[in-house]
Amino acid sequence: MLAATIGSTMGLLLKNGFSIFVSIAIYSLFLWESAKVTNTPLHKFFNIFDDYTYIFSNNISGVLFNTPYFLDKLFVVFLILLILFISFSILTYTKRVHFVVYASFSLLAMIVITVLSYENIQSVEAPIKTIKTDTYNIESYKMDLILNKKIENKADIHIRFLRETKNIVFLIDNIFKIKNVTVNEQPVEYSHQENQLIINSLHRQNEEVEVMITYEGNVHVQNDLGVETYYVSYNAINLPAEVFYWYPTTSDKQLMKFDVHVKATTNLYSNLSASNGKPSVFKGSATSINFFAGEYKAISKDGIKYVIPISYNFEAFQSSLTSWLKEAVENKSNDLTKTEIATIKNKDYQKVIVGVWPFNIGYDGVQVVEDTILMNYME
Repeated sequence: MLAATIGSTMGLLLKNGFSIFVSIAIYSLFLWESAKVTNTPLHKFFNIFDDYTYIFSNNISGVLFNTPYFLDKLFVVFLILLILFISFSILTYTKRVHFVVYASFSLLAMIVITVLSYENIQSVEAPIKTIKTDTYNIESYKMDLILNKKIENKADIHIRFLRETKNIVFLIDNIFKIKNVTVNEQPVEYSHQENQLIINSLHRQNEEVEVMITYEGNVHVQNDLGVETYYVSYNAINLPAEVFYWYPTTSDKQLMKFDVHVKATTNLYSNLSASNGKPSVFKGSATSINFFAGEYKAISKDGIKYVIPISYNFEAFQSSLTSWLKEAVENKSNDLTKTEIATIKNKDYQKVIVGVWPFNIGYDGVQVVEDTILMNYME
């Protein structure tokens, strides 16, 4: 459509064969910009090809109809309108002022869209922030979770204190807006910065409390190449908890009880199983809870459930899985614990789920969450 607009506009303005060369010259500027491999909203706006033509992306998510997607399309619409209104203002005398106003409005809209796009950038942070605590243990979580165009969550966290402390510290990504925090149903002061939620609250040794945290946020986190990495939408979800803090947690790999009630518009996969066959309730003990949805297929074989992209050939994936797991065990720089390594070696897992996370932030291609292997997406 952009090419047609440029060609027809130059034809109207120049009205001779030279318009063809001018049109090609203008369009070549878009081609030149499209050939760059950069990660900025402005580059994506002027990219006439698919944003992932030159870079590796995943095909699990499909098209994510999120804020960046709609801003990108709106920019192109107003760019076409700008070209047309400028042309009409040159060709038309009676309504020239009107077309100049329309062109100015289109340009202003493009500027606003660009500013909004830069303000909405969410980027993967590396290295991952970690906190380990010896002052308290998280015993259990109860969550009322909504996953559609964004995350809305009310997390009830049961904590037991190992010694006296003046605050409670959780990891939760800065993209989320904390709406309310209470301790034993009493409001408390807190701060949320650098992916840390610090709750000012004095507690004694052996004390047990209920911390309620209500928060929400859009999730469309991109890696350094601009590929959607962690995301929540109506049709696709990628929330690997140990590399993306989508709920309040710590870096301690301890078993905790989860009771999570989820409202979602798509079929969810998780390291925890649905409770009593209810697809919206996930219960069990684990070191973390992870959710995935999108272009997946589920295949069960030899007592193991494989959740893999629909583009994968199952036999090829299964044959490659052994070598990938062996490499992960032998890789000393990997963050796997002795227990997790034993789970892989003894084949004590019941699920294998393919998710997405950057390779440069730890865990590389493999995570182990109790009886579940999480594999990083590879095409």
